[in-house]
Amino acid sequence: MTPTTKTSKKANKKTRTKTPPDTGPKTEDIKLDDIKVEGDIQQRVTTDRATIDAYAEAIKGGAKFLPLIVYRVGDELILADGFHRRTAYGNAGVKTALCEVREGTREDAMLYAATDANRTNGLRMTNADKRKAIKTVLALKGDEWSDRDIAKAVGCCHVTVGTVKKEVAGGEITNAGNGNVATPTAQQVNAAIETCRRHSSDPEKLKKAASELGKLAYTAIKAAKAVAPPPATFASAIPDAALNAAPVVKYAGHHEPVAV
Repeated sequence: MTPTTKTSKKANKKTRTKTPPDTGPKTEDIKLDDIKVEGDIQQRVTTDRATIDAYAEAIKGGAKFLPLIVYRVGDELILADGFHRRTAYGNAGVKTALCEVREGTREDAMLYAATDANRTNGLRMTNADKRKAIKTVLALKGDEWSDRDIAKAVGCCHVTVGTVKKEVAGGEITNAGNGNVATPTAQQVNAAIETCRRHSSDPEKLKKAASELGKLAYTAIKAAKAVAPPPATFASAIPDAALNAAPVVKYAGHHEPVAV
């Protein structure tokens, strides 16, 4: 009698590969009223009314557009790409829009708007739009990306990035009776604030970022004293956007009195 050979079940068992969970962007219809539109995330200096009207007419005629890009930040859906289309949908009487929903932060939405949005579709960005986008990227990634990295992301020449960077770093000159004093621009202050927030969990980087913000505050107050009595509050010295960062400036340890 020929002995039978038992085949191990383990040997015959097929190797199964687990399918990783889908964590990519989801596409879904979202009510226009649920999409948050923030002016500082929109990287165009002005919207184009003719483009909006043309889109609205096309939508009424049944045209299909690419999904809007929105970022889910907590309970909010923040628009990052498709500002003209979002307005056109509303003008056409449509209540919802197809959206690609991404998970991230407000800074992620802003960075996408300044780099990926409108690069391959939609209304071409003007030079003014690109300069605004460069300033946004400098505020978010200026301490990490090179001029060439920023130029590639925005879609411009690295020389333009260098020029804008110098303008941002130079500040605005105030003609004072006892000499010209460079007053920090709103863009400089906002960039310093974003850097502080980005490094909030890293004490060493936060200390360095806060010190830079403190220097801007000191310079702003010094400039204000050149043309007027000392400012009574921090807000009177530099743009309102810095108010929330006032405690960080105080933390920086500068001796110049700053009311917070």
